[in-house]
Amino acid sequence: MTGIERELAKDFPEDDGTETHLQSVRSDTVGTVQRALWTVFGAAGLILLLACVNVAHLMLARLSSRERELAVRRALGAHRARVMRQLMTESVLLSLIGGAAGIVVAFAAKRALIHFAPSDLPRLETVAIDAQTLMFALGLSIVTGLLFGVAPAVLGWGNALHDTLRSQGKGASGGIHGRRTRSLLTALEVAFAVVLLVGAGLMLRSFAQLTSTNLGVQPAGVTVAQLTVIGPKYLSDDSKTRAIESVLASLRATPGVTGAGASTSMPPTRIQESEPFEITGKPTAQPGHERVAIYIPATSGYVESLGIPLLSGRAFDARDDATSPPTAMVSKELVRRYFAPTENPIGREISASGVTRTIVGVVGDAVYEGVGSPMSPVLYIPFAQSPFPGIWIAIRSPQSAAALTSAVRDAIHKFDVELPAHQPVSLESMIGESVVRPRFNAWLLSTFGGVALLLASIGIYSVIAYGVTQRKPEIGIRLALGAPTRSVVGMVLRSGMPPVLIGLVAGIVIARIGSKLVAGLLYGIPATDAVTFVGVAFVLGLSGLAAAFIPARRAARVDPLAAIRAD
Repeated sequence: MTGIERELAKDFPEDDGTETHLQSVRSDTVGTVQRALWTVFGAAGLILLLACVNVAHLMLARLSSRERELAVRRALGAHRARVMRQLMTESVLLSLIGGAAGIVVAFAAKRALIHFAPSDLPRLETVAIDAQTLMFALGLSIVTGLLFGVAPAVLGWGNALHDTLRSQGKGASGGIHGRRTRSLLTALEVAFAVVLLVGAGLMLRSFAQLTSTNLGVQPAGVTVAQLTVIGPKYLSDDSKTRAIESVLASLRATPGVTGAGASTSMPPTRIQESEPFEITGKPTAQPGHERVAIYIPATSGYVESLGIPLLSGRAFDARDDATSPPTAMVSKELVRRYFAPTENPIGREISASGVTRTIVGVVGDAVYEGVGSPMSPVLYIPFAQSPFPGIWIAIRSPQSAAALTSAVRDAIHKFDVELPAHQPVSLESMIGESVVRPRFNAWLLSTFGGVALLLASIGIYSVIAYGVTQRKPEIGIRLALGAPTRSVVGMVLRSGMPPVLIGLVAGIVIARIGSKLVAGLLYGIPATDAVTFVGVAFVLGLSGLAAAFIPARRAARVDPLAAIRAD
């Protein structure tokens, strides 16, 4: 393309030249959400691993209870492959049943997912649970069943046959090797949960920061309507201005409406264009350092309806018509950037789009480039002096947008029945729509984080409860010899909490490294936000302690005589 541009420059030297930017179709389709999609995919993978670790816990416990049965089979001459085939069949069957249940849940959850998903999510309309998805779920179920169901059996096959038969069912899985394996699985489970919870916490904190950002307007009680004046009757600037002013006059006369104004842009994301400008009396900006502001033609009543404060001078009124000297209002950010602190911008001249205008007012900053974007310089122009066919009308009224629908339609059709009357919406809903993508990310990762916390708590509980069951005779003897209840509770907690603490530390380290992947999705907080990391460690540690305390308390209530007899 660069070569073609050079040849074109030779053939057409009178042209200003062209610039070509190349972008892949894939980048154009999913470039803006690629990081978020990979983050969600990774979170789903961690949830799968958490579930598999829980399955491995249960399989180890189940294998331990069947060690004597399997040992008898081996003693009677059962071949290893046959026993493994039986265990494999059981494990894969359970996994397939779980996968089928997951598919049923997925069908129900798909509607909710699409409902909460941003409307601009690429290919949202193609989201479906099709044959490819079902085959993926089937393959995943089989693989996880094999890996996390048969693996414990393979690891336990090498146990000494004679020792297993003499142990009355308490084989290696109940010994040191089994305890170490379960402790390792617990630590992994907690580490995975920490990573997911940190991601969810960062997204929630970021969304909270985003929604608490000052937009420079007061959206409560503001209804927004869209109006386009096009056609043979509206070719002149005067005809456009008369149409807009007539509609606004009708709306201002509506009972309950306290103000109405219009412009070509509307916070927080509707923006027309930006324009370079010069300030009379100041040096001309050098190339690459041009003064640029958002260029907004606006009517009288616009800034008042939105609640944008007037800081000095005056707002637009009837004096700023097409025949009056060109005027302008500027935002606080424009003054801060391009005027000295001691300079008074009122009365100064500013040139934009070939017209020199006198600044008559300074207003507060408002966000036009999206929630979370920094305040940009804004140059407001009287609409009558720069009319445009498409505008946004801001109506301040305690009535809802739905209640104002007929008033907006009547105001438009009173002037021209052929003009389209779009459904008005509240400014608050427009602001909500602008943050739907970060809200969706926060909602999705929070759901994953909640599932991770639940799975980790269940895993910790099951491991410690199983350990208590294995040690019940020992606990019975301790209680029979006079050990106090709190001593037994402390013993169980001391044996169960170290893997949790190790998992917490490992998870925080992994989350600290992986947080860079979601840094581009955050607003207002660093990817290493200390509040999030400390909060996650506290919540998961407390959950682990609660999950461990239940079986510990149960152990302290063991009947010593029944426990000793059972042994």
